Amino acid sequence: MSSRVSPGTCRRALKAFVDRRRERYALLVETSVTIAALEQEQRHRDAYPLIEACHRRMARPA
Repeated sequence: MSSRVSPGTCRRALKAFVDRRRERYALLVETSVTIAALEQEQRHRDAYPLIEACHRRMARPA
């Protein structure tokens, strides 16, 4: 019995891993840009809910 994994299986597993996380990365980048803009406008109170929501989303399992 061999414990080797085929290259095709590894590629598919890596693609699935990246696909599951793409949405999280996009949300993190978009939220960061929005927060930066709000903070530049001195709208810190408007940024706080976005920060909290992003923290909650990042804490959820991928």
